[in-house]
Amino acid sequence: MIGPVLRQELLLGGRRGRWDALRRLFTSWLVLQFCFYFGSYCFDIWRSMLDPPDGPGRMDITASGRFAEAYVAALVTQQFVLLFLLTPGFVAGAITDEKSRGTLQYLLTADLTSGEIIIGKLVGRLFYMGLLCLASLPLLALMAPYANFNLFTIFALAVAVVLVLSAVGAASMLASIWGRQTRDAVIALYLLGGCGALVVVGLRELSVAFPTWTFLTAAVAQLDAVVDALSPLHLLEPASAAHQDVPEFARRLLAALLAWGGLAGICVALAVWRLRPAYMRQLECGSTQRKDAVCPARATASEDEPIRWKEQQVEGIAPLPMLRLVPRAVGVAVVFIAALAVSTWNILSLTGTGPFLQALEGGAIGPLLTRLDGTCDAQFWAQSMAVITLAALIVGVRCSGAITGERERRTWEALLLTPLPVRELVRGKLRGIMNATRPYLIAYALATLSVAWLAGVTAVVWTLLGVLAAWPAIYYVGAIGLYNSARSASSWRSLFATISVSSVTGFFICAVTGPLIAIASLLLLSCFGPFGWAARAMSPAWGILALTVCLVSCWTWLFWGRADRYLRDAQQRVIGRERTSYWVGGVNCGYATELFMRQFESKRA
Repeated sequence: MIGPVLRQELLLGGRRGRWDALRRLFTSWLVLQFCFYFGSYCFDIWRSMLDPPDGPGRMDITASGRFAEAYVAALVTQQFVLLFLLTPGFVAGAITDEKSRGTLQYLLTADLTSGEIIIGKLVGRLFYMGLLCLASLPLLALMAPYANFNLFTIFALAVAVVLVLSAVGAASMLASIWGRQTRDAVIALYLLGGCGALVVVGLRELSVAFPTWTFLTAAVAQLDAVVDALSPLHLLEPASAAHQDVPEFARRLLAALLAWGGLAGICVALAVWRLRPAYMRQLECGSTQRKDAVCPARATASEDEPIRWKEQQVEGIAPLPMLRLVPRAVGVAVVFIAALAVSTWNILSLTGTGPFLQALEGGAIGPLLTRLDGTCDAQFWAQSMAVITLAALIVGVRCSGAITGERERRTWEALLLTPLPVRELVRGKLRGIMNATRPYLIAYALATLSVAWLAGVTAVVWTLLGVLAAWPAIYYVGAIGLYNSARSASSWRSLFATISVSSVTGFFICAVTGPLIAIASLLLLSCFGPFGWAARAMSPAWGILALTVCLVSCWTWLFWGRADRYLRDAQQRVIGRERTSYWVGGVNCGYATELFMRQFESKRA
């Protein structure tokens, strides 16, 4: 019977304050979103009633339909995005939290089967996710009559939500069994989903670039059928009141049941089968022994900065223990090849595969470069922004588990008992993680610059901007990750807080500094006004170069200052709450030593 486990999950879930906080946050977001769309609707009505030439002078009766359809479409889309993003975080902790607390072994020795444990925990976690999804039901019911929604459409939406929730929850439960920490399980699911999306997009682009490859076209057609079966929006298309087609909906529903239901059944069966063997193997083989046996240290240990050496040479930049088994040279080579392929694709997307190959074979690369100059700037700018975001995200993930991971492995107390100052413990971890990132950024820069010169000077400048601006960004996000890792109880909470805080504060800083950077760039250009020949020779690359100088300087000053504040707060929290102090003659010598080391470091700096 699943009753005891399910009852425990429902009881503990009702006591957790994060569910109530998340529901309030999501409801507030829904209200703000509705106010935004309703404000846009009122603005359209007001603009339509203006006299010519400012408006038609009569009320636009179609504005209400556009408002309702746009709002309901956004509401339904974000509902499924919420399921895909939040379900792994709340379901994957069902087993990994028991492992971290050391209570899973007691649960396994109870009079319960593996199926009862898995199904009870899965249903209990999905019940609260379903309650979270019901927060949008009142607004959906309010707008349904105006957006071609009827009872059949709402029923189809409920079926799609149940299918997606069950499959994603089952996959999260399986990842929770194979993973040692909640953070590792969630990241593994996100990586699998992201890699799957990249494979689909890449195969589609290759089929467009090489239409003569019939086997690739057939493979993409089969892949599109699978993607349509897994798409909840594709399932809801024939269920709308405007285009209601019951037979077509039944056919798509059967395909969705086979896809999502098959995935959920396979994941639940594997979870029930591997629960006890996987946990027994994790108990027998400690993570430290396996890592030392498979992936030994790559360099001699540093006596001056042991924490930095440990994070750089032993832990590395890989966010998952499985990825740390890959040699660093292989990872750098993969980054180099991927950057080279993406940069080449930026050029081929504009010139085409045939003309580019003909220009290389005929030696007519000069006219092709003249035609390409300035046309690929947007692609290389987007690539630079993507590299900054990805590098900051990877460093944030690693730093968010730098201290909580030590606590979960029961090694943080041993580090606190060493004579190393807390400044070295905290900042050494960040320096080691950033040093481990350097080879990958260098490989990306070399690969991209080798192709960017074909697209002109502007593409080269955008590439350099991405590499230079990545350092203050990863330092800032890494500092936020260490701060949240020092104050959080688990790696998953630290990761969630790191991504949330860094996204909000980073967007705010960029939004505030944007106009200032533009003004500084104009002033820099005006200083070089007499050199008109230089401006004409390098335009628009000269303006982008000025923007790069101002952007990197401003971001470095802001991000470095804020990051240092987060690092000081993390050090203070470790000193005040975790560092073991020793007392001599009524004086706290441990705290006094920390204050002396801090003053010494500040004077030396």
